[in-house]
Amino acid sequence: MKIAKRALLADDHSLYREGLALLLKEQFSYSEILGSASLAEAAAVFDRQPNIELALFDLAMPGMDGARSLAPLRSRHRQTKFAIVSASETKNDVLDAIAIGLNGFIPKTLPIPEFVDAVKTILAGRVYVPGLMTAQDIDGVQRAYPSYSGRDEGESNGEKIAAVLTTRQKEVLDCVRLGMSNRDIAEKLGISTGTVKIHVAALLTAHNLRNRVQLVSI
Repeated sequence: MKIAKRALLADDHSLYREGLALLLKEQFSYSEILGSASLAEAAAVFDRQPNIELALFDLAMPGMDGARSLAPLRSRHRQTKFAIVSASETKNDVLDAIAIGLNGFIPKTLPIPEFVDAVKTILAGRVYVPGLMTAQDIDGVQRAYPSYSGRDEGESNGEKIAAVLTTRQKEVLDCVRLGMSNRDIAEKLGISTGTVKIHVAALLTAHNLRNRVQLVSI
């Protein structure tokens, strides 16, 4: 029997939820879009319906107290890609989402083509963060939150890394392995030091590591 391709949209604004459902069906051929208006309803949907490929959550709906509220649900459903879709674009909200192992943070203000590209990035197994983060200082990103790497146990370490890293993250990782500082990496790759910090933090979070020394050894 063919398994239904499902997505979950958790947002208490029904008009936005219905519009996003139409977009996902049109662009990603989902056969079923499940909806909920609170975190509790979303948890109940997961209990009833297996094989949810993508779950998008609003930060402002009932039951949500920041992205950290999703940590228990995230840990129980590791096969699902989780992301925040929010009107908020603050640095701390984005960092909290990445720190607990979510697959992305998508601003509601994105134009439709960019929104679609963000979802494609997430479904491809990479982490999506909005462009506004690239110039921000994220020294406080390493927090004591549980982390989920989304990796299969049967893969080799090199295969696990290749599966989750973007091209830029691979370049940053190569530079870290050479012992280069953030400033040196920024100059070599032609990006800001804030952008380097974003990529290093994403690498540490994705592989459940605490510092650059551990990062070199993966």
